[in-house]
Amino acid sequence: RKNSTKLSIKEEETNPEKETIASYTGINGDSSTSGGDINTDVKGASTSAPTNLLTEGSTNPTKVVDTTPEFSAIFTDPDTGDTGEYYQIQVNTTTDFSSDAIVDTYDFSNISSVGSIYDTNNGPRAQTFTGDGGTLDYVQFSMAKIGSPTGIVYCKIYAITGTYGTDSKPTGAALATANIRYASEFSLTQTTETFVFSGANKITLVDGTHYAVSVEYTTGDSLNKIRLYSDNTSPSHDGNYAYLSGSSWIGSNYLDIPFIVYKDHFGVTMWDSTQTGLVTPLTSGSRSPDISYAGTTLEWATTYYWRIRFWDNDGNITDWSETATFVMNSGAYGTLLTTDSSTNPTFLNSASPVFSFICSDPNSDDCSAYKIEVNSSSDFTGTEYWDSGKVSLFVSNNTRSSNITYTGDPLTNSGNTYYWRITVWDADDLSGGVSSTATFLDSFPSFRFEGLQLDGIQIN
Repeated sequence: RKNSTKLSIKEEETNPEKETIASYTGINGDSSTSGGDINTDVKGASTSAPTNLLTEGSTNPTKVVDTTPEFSAIFTDPDTGDTGEYYQIQVNTTTDFSSDAIVDTYDFSNISSVGSIYDTNNGPRAQTFTGDGGTLDYVQFSMAKIGSPTGIVYCKIYAITGTYGTDSKPTGAALATANIRYASEFSLTQTTETFVFSGANKITLVDGTHYAVSVEYTTGDSLNKIRLYSDNTSPSHDGNYAYLSGSSWIGSNYLDIPFIVYKDHFGVTMWDSTQTGLVTPLTSGSRSPDISYAGTTLEWATTYYWRIRFWDNDGNITDWSETATFVMNSGAYGTLLTTDSSTNPTFLNSASPVFSFICSDPNSDDCSAYKIEVNSSSDFTGTEYWDSGKVSLFVSNNTRSSNITYTGDPLTNSGNTYYWRITVWDADDLSGGVSSTATFLDSFPSFRFEGLQLDGIQIN
């Protein structure tokens, strides 16, 4: 459906669909007449992915206590004379490593042309794409600046009109506008630029609905402008290109603009080591040294997913390994606290109430000890009535403890509210921290005789 004839009009001409470049310099300094790969500069790819992934020396461990666990894997190269020189490790909270975060894309390797954006006649460009039901997060384009442009560069999402893939174009007011980017911030060399959407602009991109994503800059001139890289050699995205001429959008199928539209992703990248050199090269079939985690703080009782790849001495990159997992250990928690078998009672059975709790451990460990605190204040900064200290007590996971009798300062039937909480340790002597706070009222049955007088009693 695309017009694949390469146009040879100079970049400075006003009709954006006729702009072209004979060559360009990529992000890594590589030059190409066909666009090249602007993300990496890899000579080739090995099909031998790393194997036998270990975390803390074990396969998929479930009780990791080190907050900087160590990873290793076996490097294999089809060319047995090659050595492993670099590695990259990624750790994520989901198995897909954000791969499904992309709503729609046209690969940057398709770049073959470039256009300038600086006013309404040499300005806003758009690419139409298809939503997938995700929530808009951010958009990326390949861009650069010329001279010293000032002012704001906008990225916007529009509904479209026209025939998708042929002459579709933005229509109406923008549905969403990205956070402000200043033209002065852009690089003089070709770079992947990111536009982030936040707040009310994080719209839902309805599944199957077509949209247009634009780059808009109108406060420059012919010497100070923004460049947006495109493909006019063999555009093959199923959407199409559009540009603003005066006050009217015009749809065209002569170009496609390489782009990536991302959606909110529930996974979190905890660590990406990026390409990192190994101190000692790896021979084929050997295990890497232990590589220590150096990312965002890991959370207890959480499952994490990781993968690894290597580069050999020829610059070839292996496939990603299979995904490995590890689970951060967690101590036990006391839950569902009761006093005299009731939740937050307002009347006690006696002046010696009894407490109990449910042993809860994410790793299914049993509980081994407890500590109870009773205080006059809900933040436990008031009068301390009882601190039991750490006391051994076996409680099976997910079962209720035996009764624990209060032995603190004597209760006085004051009617005051007392606050209590419990800390529990598991079989590994790990605690998940203090429980939520429970309460009871200092009120219990009592009997008192006053003014008892015996008069006129005669016993024979």
